[in-house]
Amino acid sequence: MATVSLDCRSRTDQDGLAAVRLRVEHQGTQKFINTGVKVKPGKWRKGKVTRGHREADRINSRLREVESAAQDALTKLRASAVPITVERLKARVQDELDGDEAPAEQPDFISWSLERVQKVYDNQGTRRNHRSSLKKFERFLGEQYSRADIGFRELNASLLEEMMAWESTELGNANSTVHKTMRTLRRMCNLAIRDGHMQQSEYPFQHITLSRSRTQKQPLTDGEVEALEERRKAMDQGLVSYPRRDTTAAHALRSWLVQMYLLGMRWGDVCSLEWDNLRDGRVQYQMLKTGTAKSVKLVPKARAIIEVYADRQGEKRFVFPFLDYRTEDLSTDEGIRQATQRVNASVNQKLRKIAERVGITSTLTTHIARHTAANRMASAGWELRKISAALGHQSVSTTEQYLRSLKDDELDEDHADLF
Repeated sequence: MATVSLDCRSRTDQDGLAAVRLRVEHQGTQKFINTGVKVKPGKWRKGKVTRGHREADRINSRLREVESAAQDALTKLRASAVPITVERLKARVQDELDGDEAPAEQPDFISWSLERVQKVYDNQGTRRNHRSSLKKFERFLGEQYSRADIGFRELNASLLEEMMAWESTELGNANSTVHKTMRTLRRMCNLAIRDGHMQQSEYPFQHITLSRSRTQKQPLTDGEVEALEERRKAMDQGLVSYPRRDTTAAHALRSWLVQMYLLGMRWGDVCSLEWDNLRDGRVQYQMLKTGTAKSVKLVPKARAIIEVYADRQGEKRFVFPFLDYRTEDLSTDEGIRQATQRVNASVNQKLRKIAERVGITSTLTTHIARHTAANRMASAGWELRKISAALGHQSVSTTEQYLRSLKDDELDEDHADLF
């Protein structure tokens, strides 16, 4: 339970006087605020100066004002939806004691951060990723708090730890995903300190250690890709029970192969591929993630798969039917982005089942198509710069991460020949 009370220190200065402090306490933790009053310990009893002190009336009157202001701050904090912490209580009491004027209106953390993201990042994809993390944080706050309840002082280590636990248990997010969300919040806190909205002493991440475990994405071998291609052919001929020709699983398998054949095209771009993007034997489109224009040759294997959907041309906007019945606003990039992200989970589920049917033991997802394409390029002797350009990476270091498993395989081969 949170309490505020007056306290006289036992330790005295060289004049034999002890400081009278306001004690702020919650759940066994104490903080103190100096009242500016000093008295001899013998003149202090039961929260006030004894009558034997010559200025007892004046000092006690001042201390009652301090105690009253502190109780007002505690009452206001209890009435709000913000969880009480000893740090937050001390800050509210200090604000109450600093003067009659209300402190300047401070923006809430989420609103400020969403606006700040637009100013500090030029890259569209980076902006979107940060906004997504902030929206997730707002979703966590949910009914318990409103966006306006969480200012810069309210963002503490306890709240962030609750957020991480919620994201892990309620959403089932992997450690790397939780880490990504926390990196956004940490970045916003650092900017808030730089902009003067948060004090360094209030920085919540000084009490939080973020552990990041990278998930090694295993590209498919040539044999595994061939197994998927054979499954696709058998499916199109109606020779297998799973997947059937016109099911989501069938579309998932075909789109995965198209992703790989088109130099690791991103899932969102394949899912939202339009007939208008197919021109002069090429696939010409604007990447959803970065907004960058891209042009890729429509190689025969990809063309053969797309021709399966030829009866849709002229009637449907998209090559694949994933977005046919989506309710998002598909007239905007943001609406398309949201729709493709929501479809992705279902497609990955189908891909895992297909992988089991053909004997692929590694995890098969839409993103693995990019890793598989990258390894194919590297194995064929492509320079790192070309692979990076083909994948649409803005940093060569990202491409190097894609090729990590290939480097390990090469080391294994050299190691075997070494001894």
